[in-house]
Amino acid sequence: MSSRGKLMLQMVKEMSEETTECEPHSENNIKPKSQVFSLEPLQQENNNVTTSSIDSSHQNILVYSVAPLFEDDSEECNNAAKIISDSLDNQHDMHNVAGPSRGSYFYQHDDHEVELADDDSDDSSLIGESSGSEYEPSELENEENEPEDEQENEPDGEQENEQQIAHCNDTDCGVPKTNTNLTSRGTKRIKTFPVKEKTSRRRIRKPDTWKRRSAAIKRERGESYISYKNQSVPAKTFCSECLCNERCRLKCSTKFDLDSRKLIFEGFYKLDINAKNALLFRSITPLPIVRQRKNAIKHKTSSYKYSMILNNQQVFVCKSAFCALYQISRKKVDIIKEKLKTGSSVPSKDRRGIHTNRPHKINDDVEQAIMTHIKKFPSEESHYSRESNPHKRYLAPNLNMSLMYRLYIEECREQNMPGCFLVKKSTYSRIFSTKFNLSFSHPKSDTCSKCDAGNSNAEHEENVQLGFQLMSRDRERALKDEKVCYITVDLQQTMPLPKITTSKAFYLRQIWFYNLGIHVITTAGHKSVMQTWTEDIAGRGSTEVVSSLWNFVQTCENVKDKEQLVVWSDSCAGQNKNFQMICFFQLLILKGVFKVIDHKFPEVGHTYLDSDRDFGRIEKVLRKQSNIYTPDQYRQLIKTACTRNSTVNAMESYFRDAESLPNKMGLIHKKKNVLNEKVPFRDGIKWIRVVEFGSYLYKESYEYVPFKKVSLFKNNSPPANYVPPTDIEFPRIGHKRGNISEKKIANIREQMPFILEEHRGFYENIIGIQEEPKPKKARRTK
Repeated sequence: MSSRGKLMLQMVKEMSEETTECEPHSENNIKPKSQVFSLEPLQQENNNVTTSSIDSSHQNILVYSVAPLFEDDSEECNNAAKIISDSLDNQHDMHNVAGPSRGSYFYQHDDHEVELADDDSDDSSLIGESSGSEYEPSELENEENEPEDEQENEPDGEQENEQQIAHCNDTDCGVPKTNTNLTSRGTKRIKTFPVKEKTSRRRIRKPDTWKRRSAAIKRERGESYISYKNQSVPAKTFCSECLCNERCRLKCSTKFDLDSRKLIFEGFYKLDINAKNALLFRSITPLPIVRQRKNAIKHKTSSYKYSMILNNQQVFVCKSAFCALYQISRKKVDIIKEKLKTGSSVPSKDRRGIHTNRPHKINDDVEQAIMTHIKKFPSEESHYSRESNPHKRYLAPNLNMSLMYRLYIEECREQNMPGCFLVKKSTYSRIFSTKFNLSFSHPKSDTCSKCDAGNSNAEHEENVQLGFQLMSRDRERALKDEKVCYITVDLQQTMPLPKITTSKAFYLRQIWFYNLGIHVITTAGHKSVMQTWTEDIAGRGSTEVVSSLWNFVQTCENVKDKEQLVVWSDSCAGQNKNFQMICFFQLLILKGVFKVIDHKFPEVGHTYLDSDRDFGRIEKVLRKQSNIYTPDQYRQLIKTACTRNSTVNAMESYFRDAESLPNKMGLIHKKKNVLNEKVPFRDGIKWIRVVEFGSYLYKESYEYVPFKKVSLFKNNSPPANYVPPTDIEFPRIGHKRGNISEKKIANIREQMPFILEEHRGFYENIIGIQEEPKPKKARRTK
């Protein structure tokens, strides 16, 4: 070994010894409720020296030191230099971590993070990702082919001191480590969306923000503005010089000091244009002519007196002083005098830009007829954004503006209406956009409200990119690792039954056909699983999603013998991001189906999942099919669209009682984690991980930060001598959960003549079941 390599190796060993001094070496040094984090499985290869100790009673991994030994003389300098550079950088990178006391920090060295607990941290419990008693990280995270760590049993410590584990490595996170600034409590700002009072489809006009209108408003206020010729006009100021000629008989300049002039000027320009005209109209008084000049070319027909109020007294001034005090032109005064000549007692309202000469204006009867026709089409409120946009409603997905306009013209011709009702498509579209807040197809969070409004910030754009990188890394990992299964879950846009081209059907309601798409990626390749049902069978809530996932886990061969399940879905709280889904993951862990379950959510508004590609192929086939009468026809078309390794299942008899899972397993929904911090379940969580029964871990970002833990037991720990239940039943639901309104049943009955005879049995069965009298509940007897 060269002298340079020996010197660098000695520096690495000294640095490792300094790290060892900062960490506990005996079980006596382990403090109550202190947490130790290891961000990668500890290596134990032939060329590595690792000192570690494991507390089996509390599942703590204590990392002492990691010092690689170099054997190859050609690479020793490069490897040693890299380790020294990383170590020096990490020694100065001390992150204040949310959770423990103020004296508790992370110390990062050689891709390991170790918490150094201060002596005063007697009640700190920094929570990260728990590995569980049966799950070893190295069994799953084998991208670098690292063997398991040696474990040594330590004597049982104090049982009342709860110890937690945190485990998260680079391959888990899927993104490079970045420095994250955490607050003192590790909380994140909750996203709030204001309620929109938008009652029309088109953008609301804001004339005050228009360039020429804004200039006119500033001109009224006497402020500086930019004219339409792009010239800067200075602001008006009160007259501080002589108000009129020195030979003026009224001596106007001596009547007003500077304060009075300023007060009159500012009061005048606080008024709007109509109030200004009223003030000028009252301040000018017409008088009869006293004398006339004999040799005048044109005799004047009237005379005027100008006055204003000063200190509650009427003061008369000349015309020049009158214009100078108010900073108006002589032409403005002449216009007011012309109004006075007409004998009017009040000035007319300002009507600049307003006229009634509109030869092409649509009559009110025509506009009302168009609005009545639009109201005939059934609409429903938003499923995703009813709170933030309560006025938004959605038409059927098979409608569009051209089709609605064509139906309106046909209706006018059938009723022999006058020619004025046969308006252009642009007129129909304008009324549709200004009088209604309607959209086509069903609401779906495919666009981002922040990006559409131009309010996206750097953090939002960074989260979008990190989410895409993490999803891509999970996808590639599932193709290489035999123990990992990657799936995306999403509900397709609802499809109508029956789907017919009769014009009358567009004004009536149809039954919805639901399709939950599950796209699976494993070492065996890609596979699409479609779980389908109709509206009369069940709804589209969390129970239906959980039942579809359970059926998928039980029947799909690609999931067998997998140890880790990675799920990507949108953040819809009514379907995917809820407590029933957490309990379902607890059931899978309890029954040993998986050892680790990761549920990840893309940034809101950027949920581009693999299932969307499957839905695109399906919709392309459905657009070419004019009439569809039964669910089996939909399933056959879906099978035709997804030709490569796909399965289409009918879920009529496979829905499960997911609502009873929390009571059967003895779990409760906690609003706070074990650190007594509020859990931002709906808006803040980006990543949920389940590795042991009775708790789950979560993150609020995709970055390299520790997990936080939420216990699902009452007192954050199971009761004494608690044995997890292993014989939990997940029974099927014996009755239909769907509910069709009476109006929709009436509309289905009207469409029966347009349905082929061989397909009417499906709808007759639905109508008969819905019309059966429901059994009344028995009254209580005392």
